[in-house]
Amino acid sequence: MFIISATSKLTLTPNFLKDNDDKDFIRNRRIVSKASHSVGIIRGPAEGGTGFRVGDNYVMTARHVVIENIKVCNEINPLWIKNRNFFIEFEYLKHYQKQNPEHIFYFLDMVYENEEQDTAILELETERHPNGEPLMEDPKIELYQYYKDEVNSAIKAACAIFKHYGSHYEGIDDQQKCLFHCASQHGASGALGVIVTPHCDEPVGVLMLLMGFPGFIYSQNLSFSDEVKKKLLKSIKNDMILNGRPHLKRNI
Repeated sequence: MFIISATSKLTLTPNFLKDNDDKDFIRNRRIVSKASHSVGIIRGPAEGGTGFRVGDNYVMTARHVVIENIKVCNEINPLWIKNRNFFIEFEYLKHYQKQNPEHIFYFLDMVYENEEQDTAILELETERHPNGEPLMEDPKIELYQYYKDEVNSAIKAACAIFKHYGSHYEGIDDQQKCLFHCASQHGASGALGVIVTPHCDEPVGVLMLLMGFPGFIYSQNLSFSDEVKKKLLKSIKNDMILNGRPHLKRNI
């Protein structure tokens, strides 16, 4: 019901259009779907993560996902990379999905690691031989411009809840990383970000998720979607070249 005063004009022009035009080309969706087959959930004795296929027989992920799963009594043991409780599973599409041995791959070795960039590349066993959140995507991420005053305000608000919460923003001003908004969850470290271009029918990987800010959002189940701290893969390529790994760079 409309209530119009005697002095107002009758301007009933309802807006039947969506506020945001979110339409996308079917071609783009199919290209993104193609990329999803190369993304898997990493499971291990310590914590889970996400990884994606690169090169002939490799998986790229966040280094901390690997390190946490190969620690024995707080000591890093590279031999645990071959632990049969440490693996990647592809095509995980729904909760409590029955595991398919055809989709499970074990790791042979960590052929590249960069602690500063928090990046690792794992070589897969050639023979394929165990759950977490199903595979999902956020179709539209938004770059975030770092503003010191805005971050300081967020830290102040966090400290008002618990004093130590301010430390959960540590590293957000790292200029070597890229910040953006996206929907995410615990276990997304190592997730792949792709773009679709008009002249290429292959998805192009450009980002890898390392962590989210603030760090307490997962444990407290708060309704934030400010997942951030990504890396541009170009810096990883340059590091491989500088450290004498040009053949690995070309394969990846």
